[in-house]
Amino acid sequence: MANNVNPAIQQLIQIARTTDDPLGFLIEHFVEPYSPIQLVTMDRRPAFNLIITAALDRMIELGRREEWMDYLLAKGIKIHGGINQYVTHFLNQQRAGINVFDYILGLPQDEYKDLLIFSTTTEMRKMLLVHELTAENRALIQAAIDRLNPPGASPPGGEPRRRRRRRATRRASRRR
Repeated sequence: MANNVNPAIQQLIQIARTTDDPLGFLIEHFVEPYSPIQLVTMDRRPAFNLIITAALDRMIELGRREEWMDYLLAKGIKIHGGINQYVTHFLNQQRAGINVFDYILGLPQDEYKDLLIFSTTTEMRKMLLVHELTAENRALIQAAIDRLNPPGASPPGGEPRRRRRRRATRRASRRR
């Protein structure tokens, strides 16, 4: 499929695969130059997906996977016209006819649910870092984070609890 791509797209794919700043590359080439409507329709174009996937692969290769959420945040802010409008949209999303947070919490406990909770929480924590966020939206985001990760619960994707082996008593070791 990559052989059928025009030379300009092939060049962007190559840059995305080799850049030391894949997030900056994505922001510069796939957020800033486009209007919100173009950003929404861009995801449907296979050539753009090839470039964006190459940049994501580079982020992973560089050990900076979390920068993907920065790209999604920048894109969401531009599409919705500001951080507060994006937060309103994000918190009111529907999946299968119910609120996305209810949907996630209703999933069976497995790696997919843990991944959804982790990625959603990570994006919301990045939202909290945006200065233009209103106090009301800040509180709503924090409440959503707490709902997905209740206080006292182990974080999703964490390591399993370590069990210590009991040391043999003197009497038990003498029997051997």
